[in-house]
Amino acid sequence: MNDTNKRLVITLKSNNAKGFDTISLLLLAISYGCFLYKAIMQYNIVEIMVFALLGALSGIGYYRIKQGRWPINYSYLVFTVTGVGWFFQGGIGFAIGVLLILAGVLRVKVKHTPTATATAEGVAIQNIFTKHYTWAELGNVIIKDGLLTVDCKNNRLFQKETSEYITELDEAKFNEFCAGKVHGQ
Repeated sequence: MNDTNKRLVITLKSNNAKGFDTISLLLLAISYGCFLYKAIMQYNIVEIMVFALLGALSGIGYYRIKQGRWPINYSYLVFTVTGVGWFFQGGIGFAIGVLLILAGVLRVKVKHTPTATATAEGVAIQNIFTKHYTWAELGNVIIKDGLLTVDCKNNRLFQKETSEYITELDEAKFNEFCAGKVHGQ
């Protein structure tokens, strides 16, 4: 069989993003509080109305995300709008805006389901960032007892639990394919 087009994808256990969620939502709440405080202190009724509306929309969005009725990419939009709001504050607000937009991008990446993909070229581990290993770099790649182990020839080791939905047949196919590639077959 020709393995040049073969791709085996294994789903890995999801990242625990609760801590990241808590910190990022706290940053948003503090931002809204700062914006609202500034608007109230300057008696700017238009800004007060805008930030009250943004706060209400964010609350509705958060509620809908928790119910599973809205895609998680909505959070990126909230972080972007808040970050742009900080850009207009000037001074340190520019740095805070950049951090909020970066938090939005990372939040989307953290929520992504991690995978391990074996191809004719090598193995790619896609988590928050993607790491590619060629077969020449690898000493062994195996899934055993729900644990993916990628053993590099330079003594680096990567281990990650696989999803509970991976069957023994999936494990066997993945292990057979990887063993053939590691040993040059």
